[in-house]
Amino acid sequence: MEPLIIPIRDRRVMLAQRMDLFGHGVAAFGLLAAAMDTLPGASAAQTALGAVELVGAAALAGAIVREVRERDEHRPAGISWLNLAAAAVLFMEWYARWSAGGKLISPPLLSGVVALGLAFLHPRIQRRLREKWSLRVDDDGISLRAGRFRRAAARWSELRSIDATPESVRLVTADGREQRISIRLARNRDGIAAAVTEAARLHLPLSNDQKEGLTQS
Repeated sequence: MEPLIIPIRDRRVMLAQRMDLFGHGVAAFGLLAAAMDTLPGASAAQTALGAVELVGAAALAGAIVREVRERDEHRPAGISWLNLAAAAVLFMEWYARWSAGGKLISPPLLSGVVALGLAFLHPRIQRRLREKWSLRVDDDGISLRAGRFRRAAARWSELRSIDATPESVRLVTADGREQRISIRLARNRDGIAAAVTEAARLHLPLSNDQKEGLTQS
């Protein structure tokens, strides 16, 4: 069978993503406010800077709207347009300040380079994040990762039983060893529990009690 991989939509990770969007929104509002403060009665250089700030605010706002509309845990991660817009804004601000006599190496330039790198590294970062927070089921066994240090995994041949509820998943091996992972903070915890239960039904041998029940029926 093809491996079944279900991302764990942890509430803490999603909250961090929302806070990131909120931070960009604050930055866009700050740029708009700065432009409104700069443009009235400004000199030519100040007008150019105000125009850069207006364009930057519009670009960030558009990227935020795009991110909210297209955010989907099941689609392949692509370039982060949000970080790309942030990088463009920072580079424009750097150029405006530098052309007005500012320093060549300045915080906007360095921040822009970092934002640009994050934009193109976004697919790899998201792929690693999904690997750290996912349920994987295949013909060999089952593994559940809910962070860097929280992992439960076993081969089907090693397992005696699996208990899955919307609160946690418990794997018990033939030698009595137990692994338990909490999924209570996952938004899709019901789907994870159902997938684990179905995988156990398909791959685990029947217990003696189950065999007796089938025989009596």
